[in-house]
Amino acid sequence: MYTKKNMSKECNRKDFGIILSTKKHKGSSIEKYLKQQAKNNKFICWKFPATHLNGVPDRILIGNGHTVFIELKRPGEKPRKLQEFRIKQIRKAGGHARVIDSYTGIDALLNELKER
Repeated sequence: MYTKKNMSKECNRKDFGIILSTKKHKGSSIEKYLKQQAKNNKFICWKFPATHLNGVPDRILIGNGHTVFIELKRPGEKPRKLQEFRIKQIRKAGGHARVIDSYTGIDALLNELKER
C-alpha cells in the first residue's frame, strides 16, 4: 500500500528510465508526437485513464513484442512522488515504464523497441 514512508524508501529517480532533454515542447505536442510516431511505426499507443488508481502512467505503447507504460511530462518536468512509486511497482512486477519529456526521448524509445 502506498504511504509516504515506504514510497520514499522505494523511489529512486535513476531507476525509472527517465528520458529528459533541454529542448522545449508543449506537453500536448509531445503527446501528439508520440501518437503519430507510434502509428508511423505500426505500434499501438493507448491513453490509459486510470481513474480508480492515481499515479499510473498515462500512456501504454505496444509494439514489436513489447509493452511499455509511459508517463509523458512537459520538458524538464519531473514525475510526482506517487508517479515514481507506481513506476517502481510496475518494474518490480517485471513491467517496463518510462518517463519522457521530449521528441528525442520518444524517438529513442521507439528505436530501442524496434531493435529488440
